[in-house]
Amino acid sequence: MVFIGLFFGGAALVSAVGEDAAGPVIAVFGTLGFIFYFAFLIGINMILQPMFLAAGITQEFNAAFNLTYVRTFLQTAWKEMLLGGIFLMFSGMLCAFGGMLVCFVGVYFSAVLIAYAQAYMYYQLYCVYLSRGGAPLDFEIDIGERPEV
Repeated sequence: MVFIGLFFGGAALVSAVGEDAAGPVIAVFGTLGFIFYFAFLIGINMILQPMFLAAGITQEFNAAFNLTYVRTFLQTAWKEMLLGGIFLMFSGMLCAFGGMLVCFVGVYFSAVLIAYAQAYMYYQLYCVYLSRGGAPLDFEIDIGERPEV
């Protein structure tokens, strides 16, 4: 909504001051829109990472909505989440670009590599959370009934 507001605000300002100032106004409003959008994506990602971890470790969808866990996870490992996410984003872009250089065939391999790197980063964040006194998530492994031999 902020991005759309900036778009319409920039358009209204260009119509008010004239077409001569369109370039600088669009550049300023476009830059502000990009900054707000980037901050929004980082904020959403920071909230979703502990939710993904909780749902993945416990194998229950409801565990993702344990807001106490999400809050304590964010308080415990927010710095590592932010730095790791930014590093993974830029290294993932470089890896995908390297895959594009080999006629797009390498993009499939780089996508797998990026997915494994993200999963490992989640594991490291959970280890940081536990090492700083976070409560471990409970999970049960149900292997089912064993067939008689």
